[in-house]
Amino acid sequence: RSEHNALTRRTNDSAWAVRRKESLFQDRYVSSHSDDTFSAYILHYGCSSKAKKELYHSLSDAVKNTPLARAVKEDIDVDDSFNKGKENLRVGIPFTDFSLLSHTGDSIRLSSYKGKYVLLDFWGSWCGPCIKEIPHIKEIWKRYGTREDFALIGMALETDEDKWRETIKEQSMEWTHVNMNSEKDRKKAVNVIHGIYMYPSLILLDKEGHVIAIQLGGGEQNSVIDRKLEEVLK
Repeated sequence: RSEHNALTRRTNDSAWAVRRKESLFQDRYVSSHSDDTFSAYILHYGCSSKAKKELYHSLSDAVKNTPLARAVKEDIDVDDSFNKGKENLRVGIPFTDFSLLSHTGDSIRLSSYKGKYVLLDFWGSWCGPCIKEIPHIKEIWKRYGTREDFALIGMALETDEDKWRETIKEQSMEWTHVNMNSEKDRKKAVNVIHGIYMYPSLILLDKEGHVIAIQLGGGEQNSVIDRKLEEVLK
């Protein structure tokens, strides 16, 4: 077993070494071929995100006007918005209003829940840890779901909507669900505006829509939300 582990480590190290060389070659190619449309292709499909912004600005105006380069610029803008949102995610801020499509096709607007404590559950049907946390979310729903001053909204990040709906049905997740990807402007997506980088995550809002508790991850972290819910919903 130790020999197998050692071989696995050596293989991984070799693979990463090759990837680093590939990334370095791509970066050098783009920086020295600013007027080549293939540089836009590299930035869009292969360049490391750390170098993408700087290399994009080195492109000629003609290349920047190509469809691939415009897609790169959109990726950069989304990354900038995400990083800004991540820095600003904290207790006390007003959570941005949104209007998103539910799993049943209805339009769900956050501001319509004013006057209620709202628990936002950030998850995905593709996310193993999120699936493991469903029993915990169901316990919260069982405890508080009938209260008029409480609402639970599943904030999914889904590209496979059929799988999303199937998971909701199979897991008997009876609360409201929306897909953040139903927002077509990626810079305005809820997960981007608030920099949600960990799934699952839970965010509790007060009756005025301000963040009063943030829980990144599940498992042992669950006490964060459980305690706050017990405090405000005695």
